[in-house]
Amino acid sequence: MNSQQERAFKIIASHSQKTGPEPLRMFLGGPGGTGKSHVISALKQFFDDNQQSRRFRLASYTGVAAKNISGMTLHAALSLISNSNMK
Repeated sequence: MNSQQERAFKIIASHSQKTGPEPLRMFLGGPGGTGKSHVISALKQFFDDNQQSRRFRLASYTGVAAKNISGMTLHAALSLISNSNMK
């Protein structure tokens, strides 16, 4: 991992070790090829290794991106209803 990726990993890993913390909501963004999936994979492994996988949720803007990270769309994660579903 490069220094920025390692920093993101450490922030999340450190937060997960606190007792009774507020939820951490963190945006990991950037253009393709910047290592987002690498950080996500390392974090998934970290949470699995520490028997905390239920505390780690992934969401993305699009269905394709969500599928690529084994996550869900932001709409699903936040239980948002679109106008087209309200007809």
